[in-house]
Amino acid sequence: MNSLLKVAVLSGLAAAANAQAFNWTLESLAAVPGARERTATGTDGTLYYMYGGQTGAAFAGNDELWTYDGTNWTLVTASGASAGTRVGAVGAFDTARGKFVVFGGYNTNGVAGTHDNDTWEWDATNGWVNVTPASGSPDPRWLVNNSVYVPGFGVIFHGGAAWDAAGTGYKSNETWLWTGSVWVILSNGGPTIQNAMMEYRSNEGDLILHGGQSFNPTAQLGETWRFDLGSGTWAQLTTGGTNPFNSSNPAQGLFASMSYYNPLTGMMIVHGGNSGSASNKTWEFDGTDWTEISSNGASCRNGGMHWIAALNKGVYGPCNEFNGTQNRTRSHGPQSWASSSSYGLGCNGQGGTALSFAADNLPWQGATWSGTCTGMSAASPIKLTIWGTATSALPLTGILGAGPGCTLLNNAALTEVTVSAATSHTAMFAIPATPSLAGFLLNVQAGELDASIGNLATSNGISLTVGEL
Repeated sequence: MNSLLKVAVLSGLAAAANAQAFNWTLESLAAVPGARERTATGTDGTLYYMYGGQTGAAFAGNDELWTYDGTNWTLVTASGASAGTRVGAVGAFDTARGKFVVFGGYNTNGVAGTHDNDTWEWDATNGWVNVTPASGSPDPRWLVNNSVYVPGFGVIFHGGAAWDAAGTGYKSNETWLWTGSVWVILSNGGPTIQNAMMEYRSNEGDLILHGGQSFNPTAQLGETWRFDLGSGTWAQLTTGGTNPFNSSNPAQGLFASMSYYNPLTGMMIVHGGNSGSASNKTWEFDGTDWTEISSNGASCRNGGMHWIAALNKGVYGPCNEFNGTQNRTRSHGPQSWASSSSYGLGCNGQGGTALSFAADNLPWQGATWSGTCTGMSAASPIKLTIWGTATSALPLTGILGAGPGCTLLNNAALTEVTVSAATSHTAMFAIPATPSLAGFLLNVQAGELDASIGNLATSNGISLTVGEL
């Protein structure tokens, strides 16, 4: 059945599809860190970690470690009890080992113009520990922008503005891995770049890098690259649509933007950045195309942004906002989250087992939800999908030959019928991207009949809440 007609029957909401983007929310917080940018950041899935950063136009550094839990900022280590001041360092949280990792940076230890290649780790038990290997570390660098933790590998970063042993500066094309004990170079065949956005796509098992600044001559790039973790190789992607850009300079790409990967939607989100002037646009990448989803966010660059799994939203902390270092915190997420839960019990069909109905995914706006019922019989080829807007518990025993325990578990506002001799049945619903559907409650149940319209059997029910996507 047509999805909009299905929605109309079930809820009375027959509206044309209208793309809905997540909202940016300025968090109102009692205590916040001081203004800063170019911080080293990461997340353990529960907390947002932020270390160091630039506190003024002269690259004055900072050495505080803060965490944010979605409600409060907490100063974890104050000045002097840390890895030293640094600006634009590599930062990421190694969740397997429970360590926040910091590497390199600029203006280390408060000495103007210095740069280092030391590696530090922090955890709640040991505090800050210098774990720099005796040899084999990457050259000193800053402006790497994004570094990521990849399960089974460790902390990975790419590129940056670096200095060799003679003190000569260069832009890097190297991809490095910190295993927790040694640095390993994974590739030196990627783009030569600084200030790019890179994310680990957990659903796809790869890295996506976008934008940044090239070298000789320096220019903003609109390129998108993919790193294959299995082969250790980079490949430039040909993307459709329009690559991320700033309204004032659409011919160029962006650098110093912020990004995160949403594992629920499979989208890489990029916000802000610079290209002649600061951008307030938000873009998403679905693996093929870039799409602008908002142009009403803050004009922010040189910040850290992460998907915080415990909050189910993206968060960014202090950054350079509207051409000045700020200490604001913003979050990016829907007003309603998709959910799915099973209720009630199925009864035995002609196959002798109870029908069991399970959701295959979550019901998001603009996506197709599906659920699969197993335990069905080839002798009952009439497959039923029963949709309702309210739950019920109406016994069906004796009706159309239904056996013990068969129950109608919703108000049956709509029943779809298909004919198949398969022993499983998949129900599907292409949910329109209609804003009014956010939070919509829906119940669904599967059933089967034989060709004589007898031997009715029903499954357990599934309750769905449509989420804003």
